[in-house]
Amino acid sequence: MKVLEDTKESNNFSSRNLNTFILNPFAMPNTFNSVQYWDTQSSDFVYPEVDSKSPLCYRPILNRPSSGICVSGGGSVSASLIAGYYKALSQLGIMNNLRYISGVSGGTWGSAPYIYLPDADTNFSGVTSLPQNVQLNDIQTTTPGSMQDAATKADIADKCLGNLAIAELEGSPINRIYERSVGAILLNPFGIHSPADATLLQKKTDSAANAQFFTSTADAVADIQKRNPDLKNGFVTMANDMPFLIMNTTMFVPQPGNGNENYICPFEITPLYSGIKAPQAVGNGLDIGGFFVETFGFNTTLNSVNDGVAQASGDYPFELCQPVGASGSALEELLEKYIPKMLGCFPQFNYWNPFNLQQGTHQYDFGDGGCIEDTGITPLLARGVQNIATFLTEPVFFPGTDIVGCAGFAERVFGYNQIAGLFGQPLIDRTQSKNTGQVVYVQPVSNANQVFESNEFQPLLTSLLNTRASGGPMVVSMQMTVVANGVFGITPTTDYQPQVIWSVVDTSTNWANQLPAAVTSWIKSQSSLSDFPEVEVFVQNFGDIIKLTPAQTNLLADFAYWMVMTNENLFKNVLIPASIT
Repeated sequence: MKVLEDTKESNNFSSRNLNTFILNPFAMPNTFNSVQYWDTQSSDFVYPEVDSKSPLCYRPILNRPSSGICVSGGGSVSASLIAGYYKALSQLGIMNNLRYISGVSGGTWGSAPYIYLPDADTNFSGVTSLPQNVQLNDIQTTTPGSMQDAATKADIADKCLGNLAIAELEGSPINRIYERSVGAILLNPFGIHSPADATLLQKKTDSAANAQFFTSTADAVADIQKRNPDLKNGFVTMANDMPFLIMNTTMFVPQPGNGNENYICPFEITPLYSGIKAPQAVGNGLDIGGFFVETFGFNTTLNSVNDGVAQASGDYPFELCQPVGASGSALEELLEKYIPKMLGCFPQFNYWNPFNLQQGTHQYDFGDGGCIEDTGITPLLARGVQNIATFLTEPVFFPGTDIVGCAGFAERVFGYNQIAGLFGQPLIDRTQSKNTGQVVYVQPVSNANQVFESNEFQPLLTSLLNTRASGGPMVVSMQMTVVANGVFGITPTTDYQPQVIWSVVDTSTNWANQLPAAVTSWIKSQSSLSDFPEVEVFVQNFGDIIKLTPAQTNLLADFAYWMVMTNENLFKNVLIPASIT
């Protein structure tokens, strides 16, 4: 990945310092008198959302079981699946018993609008049905205001190109193009006003005035505004009683002398705070990680620190569309090859360390959360969550059973590797395997992603394979043994063995056999559904990067809904323990 300084010739942007934006016509300067920060390495550190002594405490989750879910990356595919997962979890009474939702990339794309939905909104999941009730008319059209409808309008490249042309004409910040385009597709249609204007065509002063910060609740807003009376913008808040949202992205720290190499850090952005929990060994004499800062005060310029509180300044509110865009910015790799001029459109945020004032404020590239860990389970393990359901978008390749080069081979290898990495296992080299016709393993450079005992990997893989052989869905539950991980700040106690549900989207004869005959016949006639439920994240449909057809997104939501409902008792027993009910 190129660092921003390498791309400035492509976007006519000569400086990356936030102070240059103060003079930008879009700017709406804010003074941040009181930005709290937390030393995550302190022995008495408590995550703010569960700190009952803090005015920022997110009280709806305090009395809930230690349960959370995570949804992996997968662009519009993941977002479509979420429409089904969340409808089922809500109907089963599980959603309002969860403490956390952790999303990566497409998992954030679907989760953020759900968490921030206006209370009156009821169309998020559209028409979602069990297989025997699927109607042909329902899968051929989408419900306005639903996630499925958003997936059919995800013309991300066209949206970025249009906004790029306008931004260059107006002289507005280039590095916000992608995140604003993502927000226009995935937030604005749900009545969530981020970005403040979807097209950048409104008057600049109106855009700046309407832009909003985001946080958890009205109580959090009141506390922030009491401490920062000079803030000029309002806040978007979460819908009532939702689980606490964790949006996973990555921060790229350039390594001088190594060409375009970067040290990639896992980065969390939540409604209350943002940062890297564990100190990172990035080199270059930089102190990265080991603290969180309040999210409304993130992406600012640090001015001073006094009595444990930072004072900072910024030109524009840190909007919800920014972490949603950053979490799912995997398109950068494609655009680097095909449209290099757009590289500067991707998110760059300011970063400072309150414990090292001499380090100053730096601006870094922020990328897709899946660049380092794609399941989203690591933040839950760092918080010691006891009951977890993980939803994996990609199918899994099973060595010894599946054929090298089979349909969807690349996706299946990715699915295998994202699980194997969590157990410190050798990964499959897709290219060498395809060239040789047999599975070729490579040992990862390090076991940086390992969070579970290695000997638990094969039993999990066998259980998943058995569920597929029996007709599916691929949903299994296992008690896992967590191991320490310094990258993600996971420091388990000796008795930390969470119960984890592993859900994998893969072919299921049990689902297909329950469909009405007319629906089955129609699906077989559609080349775009030939491998369903395997739907490629990128370029599934010719000419579209992530946009799906109504049938693809509706059937994905239906399939996800069925996966959960078919395993109703399992999800209830794990995520709502009997001791709670």
